This record gives sequence, structure tokens and C-alpha cells, in this order.
Amino acid sequence: MPSIGVMTLGLVAGLLLLAVPLVAVARAGDDTGSAADAPKDAPSAAPGNSAKPPKPGKIKLTHEARTVIACEKTVEDDKAQCSASQFDPAKSGAKVKISPLGDDDSGREAVSVELDNQVGKQENEITLAVGDWEIVWQGDTTVRDKFSVKRADKFEIALITEVGVCKLKGEECSLDKGKRRQSIEIPTERGL
Repeated sequence: MPSIGVMTLGLVAGLLLLAVPLVAVARAGDDTGSAADAPKDAPSAAPGNSAKPPKPGKIKLTHEARTVIACEKTVEDDKAQCSASQFDPAKSGAKVKISPLGDDDSGREAVSVELDNQVGKQENEITLAVGDWEIVWQGDTTVRDKFSVKRADKFEIALITEVGVCKLKGEECSLDKGKRRQSIEIPTERGL
């Protein structure tokens, strides 16, 4: 019959063999493979759970309408330009459609956003999934642009309506009050 010392040694060796895989699993969460060290855009995986989608972005959509009341002629590098120099607030609303780009199966869906018809700047915050998007604004003309949303993004897309357009005719700078201009401003680092 084996002695108590040999039995104890065998028991300790058996426990150590069981503990080695546990230590290896525990180490998977330390510096060598921590989820905190994973790239920020990488989906996280939990045991028995599929990868979670990245945190969506919060986009502030704004619209401001203004009436051009004065134009100014400037000359730069011997080239004359005519641009708006004074504005008054105007009443105007905007409706846009934001649609996902690409053929992915992420479940992203188009979103319609309407900003009230009022004087002054209107704002609306929307949540969009990570990915590439197109914004289409239909008014007097159709204006469109493309942008990208990154993980946990926060940025502003500005819609601007100008009533009145400054034009250079010969040497004269004049205001055409019957024209309207719409523009979409997206931060350079998010534009496509």
C-alpha cells in the first residue's frame, strides 16, 4: 500500500494538472489577450455569444436658413470674386433621407429626418450604426453627400439654405434675390 506521502504527492500533482488549463484561461484576459487591448473597432466576443456590433455614432443634424442681404467684391491673385457679406435669418425647414451604402447584411436601415420650418437654427440628434452612409436633401435642387460613421462617433452635419446668390457680372458684384442655394457640410475626416 502506498504511503500517505506518496498519496499526497499524487493528489497535489493531479490538482496541478487540473489547475494548468485554468491558469491558461485566466491568462487569456490579461495583457496577452485582454479585451481592453483589442482594436476599438473590433467586435467583442463573449463565450457562448456572437460578436456584438460596435457602438453606434451620435450625429447632430442641423439646418440654418439665411437671406443674403449684401454682396462684396474681392480680388485675390488678380481674380475677382463676389460673395455674400451680410445675412438675415430666414424661415425654412429641411427633410433628408440617410441611407446605408454598400451591400452588407448588418441590418442598417434608411432614416428620414425632418427639421421644422422655422427661423433660426434647428437641430436633431440621430443614432447611426457604424459604416458608410449617403445623405440626400431634396428641396429646390437635390443635394447629396457621403460620410462614414466610426465606433462611438460624435459629429455634426450642417444643412445650409441661402436665399439670394451673389454673382459677378463684368466688374460688378450683384445680388440675385430669386435664387436659392443648398449645401451640406460634413467634417472632412468623415467625408467619403
